[in-house]
Amino acid sequence: MRTKTAKSKAQAIREFVEKNPSAAMRSVAEKFDTSYPYTCMIIKEMYKKAAPAKMVPAEVEDEEGKFPAEIPVPVNALNVQVSGDHYKHMKIQPVEFITANRLSFLEGCIVKRISRWRSKDGLKDLEKIKHEVDLLIELEGLK
Repeated sequence: MRTKTAKSKAQAIREFVEKNPSAAMRSVAEKFDTSYPYTCMIIKEMYKKAAPAKMVPAEVEDEEGKFPAEIPVPVNALNVQVSGDHYKHMKIQPVEFITANRLSFLEGCIVKRISRWRSKDGLKDLEKIKHEVDLLIELEGLK
């Protein structure tokens, strides 16, 4: 059961983000003294319920040489994935987790691969994770 305070903070976050759509999730979490994952969840729920993507005039011809009146523009970079969709459907994308926890390059690679191995490169990702863990152990002087 949610408390009245939790609802109030969630609503305050929603209202703030509506007025400041370019605000970074980390700064929103700090402003409202909430955890980063909680703040991400609230903001992602907003975008799921939001109207379709904003539309802008098109500058590109379609196959028939016509210019469509409008083309969709994504709400934010997390809604876009180049090559595949193995991150887009995650509750928290690896890049959000990696950034929020200030992980190193190798730690970030491990998180990224472990998050996607079932939907992308399978055994190849798992083998890369093993190699990256070995590199991390060696570079951190833990051997």
